[in-house]
Amino acid sequence: RNSRSDIERNNALSSLAFLQMQMYQFEQAEANFKEVLSFVKKLYAENPQENKPDLAITYMELGQLYLRLKQYEKSEAIINEAIKIRRELVAVDAEKYSTGLARSLSGLASLQEATYQYEKSEASFNEALVIYRKLDRLNSQVDRRSLLSTTNSLALLQNRMGKNDLAKVNIIECLGISRELAEKNPDAYNRSMSVYISNLATINASLGLIQESEANMLEAISIQRTLAKSNPQVGIPDLAIMLSNLAFFYQEIKEYQKSEATFQECIDLFRKLAMTNPGAFTWDLAANLYGVAKLYREMNKYEKADSCFTETLGMFRESAITNPQFYKFRLANILSEYSWLQYKTNLPAAIINTNEAIEILEQLVDSDSSKISTLAMCYGRMSRYELLAKNFKEAEKYALKALSFDNKADHFRKNLAHSLLYQGKYKKALQIYTEIKDNTVSLDQTKTHKDLILRDFDEFGQAGITHPDVAKIRELLNQ
Repeated sequence: RNSRSDIERNNALSSLAFLQMQMYQFEQAEANFKEVLSFVKKLYAENPQENKPDLAITYMELGQLYLRLKQYEKSEAIINEAIKIRRELVAVDAEKYSTGLARSLSGLASLQEATYQYEKSEASFNEALVIYRKLDRLNSQVDRRSLLSTTNSLALLQNRMGKNDLAKVNIIECLGISRELAEKNPDAYNRSMSVYISNLATINASLGLIQESEANMLEAISIQRTLAKSNPQVGIPDLAIMLSNLAFFYQEIKEYQKSEATFQECIDLFRKLAMTNPGAFTWDLAANLYGVAKLYREMNKYEKADSCFTETLGMFRESAITNPQFYKFRLANILSEYSWLQYKTNLPAAIINTNEAIEILEQLVDSDSSKISTLAMCYGRMSRYELLAKNFKEAEKYALKALSFDNKADHFRKNLAHSLLYQGKYKKALQIYTEIKDNTVSLDQTKTHKDLILRDFDEFGQAGITHPDVAKIRELLNQ
């Protein structure tokens, strides 16, 4: 049998691993959690009933670590083991073990959200909240942080799902409780309160409440700057994340100068964090470099945009080797966006990057709508690039591939009409132009597709792409 000193050592190692996870020391945490799990499994083999709770705890902690490392398959398998055990324990003693089950369900919900299983995630969060709210009613002295964090997570999920009214109800509930607790114990609750204020900003932005959203973000960042001074190891990562949210917010509302300055501050922070802990912060650094690259493209600062895209691609290619499940899809996204920057000045490079994106996406595409829509967009862009390269048959092929996902998408139909026109298939092209010319452009309600068709003809003409029938279409469209 294992001695008391062995058990005490294992408990201490478990506490150390959890602390290391909180401090973003993920490699050390993983090694220690694995050692703890091995020991607990031995205890479980000797006495299953007595050691079942500890086995569930250890599974859950290791599963949470893998979730933070974005190793989703490992995380899901381990968290489901923890849930299975905790459901068995609740069946025996609900009062004692319900909190543990709720925590595991919340962890599963976070995993499901990260892997785009939104309906399942919402159901898991709600099941966890039923338990937490019942415990809160039964005992007002219970630790409310788990209730708060789960309510906050559900609100963010509902925001992503477009259920913004529900999301705001949940985040306001969360923020009201946390402000009350922070007044009594600021050291314990100011950090989480600043996060909830930041998340309220995100939801307000989704509801079109721009001034309220900016005020929320600035309040949260002000709190976080103070926390970063007193506890930099935890406060600086939180500050960097909030600055990132603010930078993307300013970009969305076209406050480009504010966005650029905010991006630079958060990127500087993430560079320093990634140097000391690449496993935790490489993604954040790359995501913000990607964001500022797109910002520079919008600002027509093409050299800066190219530099940021190039750096981001390098980071994603390297990360996709070690963690393909998380990074390959995102690598394809960046390749596609980079091609959109390149195509007017370096069309061959744009075609090469889009081909690579398509190859990746064709391997990944499944029932996930985000992957399908991205692949369709890549086909649509490739159709345009092949038009500019005067490969009209190839342009037709890619337009048809894009339309196979969405046969009513006018921007894909427009590319198909162009490819037919330049192949001399006038009647087929005219039919499509006639059907779409008066339709409003989804991304700019002030324009119709007639405006885009005529603009395309101008761009193609400047690239030396001509056909006698273009003049006939122009005349018909301008009638």
